[in-house]
Amino acid sequence: MSIRRTCLEAIGHAVAACGQRRPGLTVRVLTVYVVLGPAASAADGAKAATLMVTTARTDGAGSLSDAITRANLVAAPALIAFDLPTTDPGFGATAGVWALRLAAALPALTRGRTTIDGSTQPAPPNHRPGLPRIAIVAAQPGVNQAFSVVSAGNAIHGVAIGGFRYGVVLYGPTATANTVADCVIGLEATGATPHPNETGVLVVEGAHGNTLSGNTISGNAQSGVYIGGLASTHNTLLRNNIGCDGGGHKRLPNGLGLMLAKSSDNVIGGVTACAGNLISGNADIGILLVGKGTERNLILGNRIGTDQAGERPLHNNIGIVLKALANHNMIGGAAAGAGNVVSGNREIGIYIEAADGNRILGNLIGTDRSGRRAVQEGDVVQGNGVEFNTVAKLNVLGGLGEGAWNLISGNTAFGAYFYNHGTHANILRGNRIGTDLSGTRALPNETGVHIDGGTFENLVAGNLVSGNLVAGITLFALHTDRNRIVRNRIGTDITGELPLGNGVDGIRIAFGPSDNRIGGTAEEANTIAHNGGYGVRIESGAHNAIAGNTIRDNAKGDLHDAATAAPPPGRARVRGSEPPPRAVRGADRATRSPDGPEWYTLSRLLSRGGYLGVHGNRNPIPGLSSLQLLPVRPARAARWTSWSTAAPTSRPSR
Repeated sequence: MSIRRTCLEAIGHAVAACGQRRPGLTVRVLTVYVVLGPAASAADGAKAATLMVTTARTDGAGSLSDAITRANLVAAPALIAFDLPTTDPGFGATAGVWALRLAAALPALTRGRTTIDGSTQPAPPNHRPGLPRIAIVAAQPGVNQAFSVVSAGNAIHGVAIGGFRYGVVLYGPTATANTVADCVIGLEATGATPHPNETGVLVVEGAHGNTLSGNTISGNAQSGVYIGGLASTHNTLLRNNIGCDGGGHKRLPNGLGLMLAKSSDNVIGGVTACAGNLISGNADIGILLVGKGTERNLILGNRIGTDQAGERPLHNNIGIVLKALANHNMIGGAAAGAGNVVSGNREIGIYIEAADGNRILGNLIGTDRSGRRAVQEGDVVQGNGVEFNTVAKLNVLGGLGEGAWNLISGNTAFGAYFYNHGTHANILRGNRIGTDLSGTRALPNETGVHIDGGTFENLVAGNLVSGNLVAGITLFALHTDRNRIVRNRIGTDITGELPLGNGVDGIRIAFGPSDNRIGGTAEEANTIAHNGGYGVRIESGAHNAIAGNTIRDNAKGDLHDAATAAPPPGRARVRGSEPPPRAVRGADRATRSPDGPEWYTLSRLLSRGGYLGVHGNRNPIPGLSSLQLLPVRPARAARWTSWSTAAPTSRPSR
């Protein structure tokens, strides 16, 4: 059995019945530690040696330092327990906490199979239940770390750690199958006031297969948790609060919540009840994945940017960032419970830059956990839902299978944003963008999908893009080319029949995009209807093709090309290789234009329906290569077979 699976089963299932955290509390669920990894064997049935800490002094008999030194010498597993009297000088009567003030780092855990359990300390009468009774604090600036773990199968449980460069260090390839659980790292033992370490937990140099569970890791100056190095793999974070208090109600920022740097195969969260982390309230990024080799990490079932209830913002600046060749990671998933709530962040929910092949599935991005409301409080509301930026390619946002699509709604700017040179070949598929979870009610972004800045060859397919305040889909700027928009419902509800229009245009093309395709074959047709402006509005650009779509019932008209004046009532121009007087339904006469051998003027459209093209727009017109200037009057042409902004060699007369 893999370490990853073992951690998820042994710890994930143990928390399945946990309740919501109360304010200021760290809920203690795990009271038995399972020794995993190479240090455990069938011969380990010997009773654990119990070593008592009876004084807050930094050394000498009864000190924590002495207990660790002795644990490193015993062959059997060791339990370090606490029994300090209230008469000890380290006892603080106000908080009911014993403070062990270190002028130097504690000895490293070198033997393995040692448990340090702060919860064994008997509680004084005034102690607040659920909070640590033992605090390990730096007596002066510059103490490197509280705990250093370089062996296997250890557990650190139920202590507060503050004031160090690093709170806990898991170091080297022999540091495996260790657990840090129910600790408060970066705060006072009360869990309400920062007592920052530079970094809360450091996992480096090949430390692998370790678990952080049920901790509050907040208030640290740089990172709450840092996992780094190509060999530092298969670590698991479960039900931690990172960036906020133990109850998940108050921001207590780390500089950055969790950073994975050149580290692979880690699991952040899980799919079982209460396995997810609350990563909210951090000053900059909630979760950062960065660097070549940061691959195959799973981010599952977390709340990122919201409070514990998933209802109001407890913002990071950006929720999740993948950049600099952090490739082939998974955010969410199609399985029940795998999706994250990524909402309430100030700037962006999920940001991907110069990273490839990542998948984002089954998440709520911009909404509360119900998928019915935006996460907003005062001026705090998420800006962009998902942004693909410079050289992001081959990433997939959504899917067509059950549970694979994302809900991307309630963001104050763009739901999905493709931007900048080199960003290409990304896929936006099957999502609901601008609606609530049901797909029947508006929960708007400003614009549903924005493609801009020279990004190219992206695919927008099979999405519901409706209910947004301005446009459904926009394509802007020179070199924003060769993108495909197919099989979407733009302006309807999930059924494709009832109106749920975007506020202005269904699709808008402006500032020079070229060679983009909207629709195509019958299987690629979009439905573009009920929008408050035009169905498709083209302000500039060349060779943008529209084919196979159903475009109807848009307030200002179905197709508008600002570059070409509208024809007189009942007239349109058709480009084809043969005169098509009988090929185009609704026309009874076609005349060759003197301005070019391929151009014809159609007149006297029949009033019945006013269709230009085969009714239903499902079959190409024989001999017809493109239509230009599609508004047809007086009967509006609701469905088209093919259209292009390609200019003729010689412009036809009107």
